[in-house]
Amino acid sequence: LYIKALNSEEPEKLIEQNIFKFCDIIADKLFYYIGNSRNQSLININCDGSERKEWPLYISDVLFEQGGWLYFIRKAGYNSILCKSRLDGSKFSIIAADIEKFIDIKNGYLYYINDESTLVKVRMDGSNLQKLCENVEQVLSVKEDKIIFTSIDERISSGFELTTVTIVKSIYAVDFSGSGKIKLAYNIKSAKEYDDNTVYYIATEEGETNYDGVKN
Repeated sequence: LYIKALNSEEPEKLIEQNIFKFCDIIADKLFYYIGNSRNQSLININCDGSERKEWPLYISDVLFEQGGWLYFIRKAGYNSILCKSRLDGSKFSIIAADIEKFIDIKNGYLYYINDESTLVKVRMDGSNLQKLCENVEQVLSVKEDKIIFTSIDERISSGFELTTVTIVKSIYAVDFSGSGKIKLAYNIKSAKEYDDNTVYYIATEEGETNYDGVKN
């Protein structure tokens, strides 16, 4: 990892060798991993290359910084844990211990999908944890007043000895309290948010053999 001033003829400066991957620049600090795919350590260092710090925790994903706190995902065995710590590594605390996928931060809450495929929100200090919806497969968007997501409605077994499973899923919207859940599209195969007001999805229609991309 090097640093190079673009408006200077000075040569680049070596910051670190044995880089596994570059992570992010947060609060004027560089975050990156050293090591290899089997054994990694998270490092942060000032953008000028000073004050290097190695984090002792196995941190799999650095999320963001807010108010002097670094939020990240820590691996502990088979579990993923949502944590926060001061940028200097002090005052470490666990927010939630059942993370499958972090989604977003909105209105003072962290949103994630847990290891039971439930959409969950929790305050940034770990309090007031609320389960919003079950069987959530993918969150498409967290908007100002609602969350758009795909959810598995049912699994239909068929074929010899019922070994073939067909998954039926739909697109839903729900408000931040978990109420007001409405179905937007049924029997979809995949979906992608285009902008704040548009979702494209592929759906299966009865009696049809082709797939139609539909703008909703």
